[in-house]
Amino acid sequence: MAGAFNMDLGDSALSSGYTTVRVRLLCADKITLMKRTHTLLLLLVLCASTSSAQVTNGGFENWTGQVPDGWSNNNIAPLNLYPVSQSTDAHSGAFAARGEVLFASGSPVPPALQNLSQAVTSQPSAFTGWYKFSPASSGDQMTVSITLLDAGSAPVAVAFTLITAAQSSYAQFDVAIDYNLGNPNPPATATISFGIAGAAGLPTQGSWFVVDDLALTAGTGIEEQGFAALRIGAPYPVPATSILNLPLEAANSTGIVLSVLDAAGRELVLVPTGSIGTGAQTLAIPISELGAGSYVLRVATPEEQQHRAFLISH
Repeated sequence: MAGAFNMDLGDSALSSGYTTVRVRLLCADKITLMKRTHTLLLLLVLCASTSSAQVTNGGFENWTGQVPDGWSNNNIAPLNLYPVSQSTDAHSGAFAARGEVLFASGSPVPPALQNLSQAVTSQPSAFTGWYKFSPASSGDQMTVSITLLDAGSAPVAVAFTLITAAQSSYAQFDVAIDYNLGNPNPPATATISFGIAGAAGLPTQGSWFVVDDLALTAGTGIEEQGFAALRIGAPYPVPATSILNLPLEAANSTGIVLSVLDAAGRELVLVPTGSIGTGAQTLAIPISELGAGSYVLRVATPEEQQHRAFLISH
């Protein structure tokens, strides 16, 4: 082990393919086999390669008031505060979901749109959907995240992305799901979250997004993901109490950013950017200020990002 690197957490479409097959049929009678050739066009849906799973009310067609059925948000009806609302600006169908940063009690109020109990019956490889985004300032970012949980509510896989560029017409997001958390159990449920964050602190009033037509894309297997130049081991101890150790081996010196996410994919702590040298080393991360439970550590370099699950017990 080359050394320790200390960081302070405190202040700081269904897709379908079609194959055309020409088949020769051999027809016979009782006496003589007479060959006749028939050309058949067979349309085979290649569900074994890719398919998509339905997200509950993923098209946002069904609403109760200003809450999409199967979802939750941070609207406060008594205050007439609706950061999340029904939109007729839909990618398909009649409706979509809109989130906008409002202003209340002297502070911006960003939207929080969540599905906290999405059933999962396969191992999806990506989370997809269609969106528009209008940041009111250059630092505002649309956040998209999904966390897959096993039957015991422990994280199995995660996907997270930040969208920074304005998008005035519908575009598709396609976020690969990372299964490199060290939990081999099959996923049973998922939590899905959309929001708007500022580059440093709260976002700006007036930033908004619209999302529609969400799906989980499933494949025949889960491809291992990882860094070409950075190998990351399993965090220890299990469970951790005050310090979480993360072993890694870097082929080159690089910048690194650590983020702690909760089981719903919400970013709880963003560790200030640091750098690591080449070789094997261990990052010692203080976690005493976090409560007991399951978390996900996101490790990002300028090239890629990985995730590792860990437990805290006090």
